[in-house]
Amino acid sequence: MQDGVDTTVEHRVGHNLAGIVREAAGEVDPQLLLLAWRRGHGPSATADEVALRDVLIDVPCDLAVLSIDGEARTPRRVLLAAEEEHGALALDLAFALSDDYDGHLTMLSVLDADATTDEVSAAHDASRTEVEERRGARTPEARVVRSDRADRAILQEADPDDFDLLVVGAPPDGIIHRIALGTVPERVARNARLPVLVAKRRPTGARSWLGRGWDRVARTFPQLDEAEKAEVYRDLRRSARGGTDFYVMMALAGLIAALGLLLASPAVVIGAMLVAPLMLPTVSLGLGVVHGDVRVLQLSAMTLFRGALSALLVGVVAGALVPGAEVTSEVTARTQPSLLDLGVALGGGAAGAYATARPSLSASLPGVAIAVALVPPLAAGGIALALGSPSEVGGAGLLFVTNLIAIAAAAGIVFLLLGFRPEPLRASRVQVFGRGFVALLLLTIAVAIPLGALTAGSVREASLDADVRAALDATFPAVPGLAWNEVSVDRLEDRALALTVEAESTETLSPEVVLALEVDLSQRLERPVRLVVRVVQVSILGPLEQTTPAPEPEEPEEGGAAGAGAGR
Repeated sequence: MQDGVDTTVEHRVGHNLAGIVREAAGEVDPQLLLLAWRRGHGPSATADEVALRDVLIDVPCDLAVLSIDGEARTPRRVLLAAEEEHGALALDLAFALSDDYDGHLTMLSVLDADATTDEVSAAHDASRTEVEERRGARTPEARVVRSDRADRAILQEADPDDFDLLVVGAPPDGIIHRIALGTVPERVARNARLPVLVAKRRPTGARSWLGRGWDRVARTFPQLDEAEKAEVYRDLRRSARGGTDFYVMMALAGLIAALGLLLASPAVVIGAMLVAPLMLPTVSLGLGVVHGDVRVLQLSAMTLFRGALSALLVGVVAGALVPGAEVTSEVTARTQPSLLDLGVALGGGAAGAYATARPSLSASLPGVAIAVALVPPLAAGGIALALGSPSEVGGAGLLFVTNLIAIAAAAGIVFLLLGFRPEPLRASRVQVFGRGFVALLLLTIAVAIPLGALTAGSVREASLDADVRAALDATFPAVPGLAWNEVSVDRLEDRALALTVEAESTETLSPEVVLALEVDLSQRLERPVRLVVRVVQVSILGPLEQTTPAPEPEEPEEGGAAGAGAGR
């Protein structure tokens, strides 16, 4: 033991290595937790890898895991494979080991296979800057390599004849990093031919909480095997291509939806939802993001654009050619989206992705198509465009974009939970994965902002309408024979309201009575009110009462009357 260092030995027993480690670290609160992990072989290898992954996922403090396969060496020749963005602890440890053992440090940077010469030079400059900040004049060797797979490049450079120790920085505990990049240090630690030191900073509270929440949710989902993943991927990639059949069905679905909207027939609109094949390319968009597959993303985006354009054009033609076409209630319903529509689209996208990945649930897809309508908003927008109603066009477009983005985002999350990853670990695909998910998140927030504003406006209008109706219910019965039926509310300047009331009265209303009603309503609503009452004069009639005359009393006979009197 080193002089001046307090040492305590504890023995703990349990079945969960990660849980035991976190429990002990929580009690001791160390500055650095150092674990030794000897790579397993045979049946025990998988269990050992799971234990390592569990520790790396939820670290209780700054963590360093030393992976050893064979005899440990004195670390005089150290290879560092860590970027500054998620390898600060690895950098500190590598420089400290190099100092303590007066050794040689080599800093390795892995760039994408198609990295330019300028990017390589920038990586060299970044390494030199890092060294100057930490070491002054003494400069370790800097290496920059190009590869599609970071783990393979690191393993190829980590030659046991050239180095005694490989230091790797584990990514932070962000959801995207742990999903896409977390396997790099695990694979390196498992396959390296020399000792490996994996270093990871303690995550922030928010990151740690999110990571644990993701793990709990992921454990509730079944994990697909590689054959099942490949089959789902092939099917959705094929759906992303579109084709003649796709566009024919889209045009027909757009026609059915447009006619159903003009007829104000919900049943016909539902039929168009069932015919439309737009759901699968949208789900393919989410899978393309998860796999980091640019080709699938391009195919899905092009198919969606062409399909949406065809449905929109069919709606324009229907609105222009159908005699007496007008903005019906069914059209209006597709032009007033709210946050509830966003919630429906998120749920529908998740259900669609899950049903697509689980063939036994494929019968649920038509129900998902009905729940999340993609074609009716397009047809409604086309009709509104033909009829010259720009506000309705904007509302229908917002609803379609909301459904599209929410379905793709929810589908991507479900595919992640089912075990899909940007495999193989190529740098370009990981980059597309990370940027794609950030883009979907930002787009979801972007559509949620106007939806929130529209929802808040709808809530305010509904609340005002309820207040007006309550005030009318309290005011009009005070006038004998007066009852109101309908009211229309218009907002004026300075919070004033213009109320037009359809009413019935058995008496003739005088202007004084209307003025009194206006004053009473203003007091109840706490704002100026301009009241107009449209009165229909009514007479309340009922059936004539049929009265039966009472029988006249019979006159008594004289003898009888006298006898009665004598008796009294």
